[in-house]
Amino acid sequence: EEHRRRDPRPLFLSVQTLFPHGPYDVARVPPGEVPAFTFSQDAEINEYMHRVVSSRIEFHRFLSGLKERPGARGTVVLEYGDHQSVATRPHLEQAGELSLSDMHSPAYRTFLSVHAFGAELDARVFDEPMDAGFLSAALVEAAGLPSSPLLRGLSRLRKACGGRYHD
Repeated sequence: EEHRRRDPRPLFLSVQTLFPHGPYDVARVPPGEVPAFTFSQDAEINEYMHRVVSSRIEFHRFLSGLKERPGARGTVVLEYGDHQSVATRPHLEQAGELSLSDMHSPAYRTFLSVHAFGAELDARVFDEPMDAGFLSAALVEAAGLPSSPLLRGLSRLRKACGGRYHD
């Protein structure tokens, strides 16, 4: 709120959440916070899923507030996961798709979504898969925010290497 009042520049925040991360041997979601459900016979997978549901509820509450009050210059939010959870490992192993030495393995595929409130956004930048190292530059490009030589260089590199930072 203070930045919006006093500073004409866009506000760029990077927020990491660790709540859905393991270990999953301790229940961290308070009783009644999420609907009761059993996803799996595996207690750790259930704990992971309860944390994901709790995190999604909180995140959508956060987005609702931004939608109601996007600020004079609008707000753009990029959310993404950095890798598959260890709770999904048995499923990847069962499907024969777990290869932690292969950066193209499904173990490293995850999601992203972009939310814009009162701001223009060219989401086509996100049509092609890309490694997490390019996401900040892609968001700045998609939102038409002021850039820097570093971010412009990352955008050029993303295009040149097809979004594969690790290659």
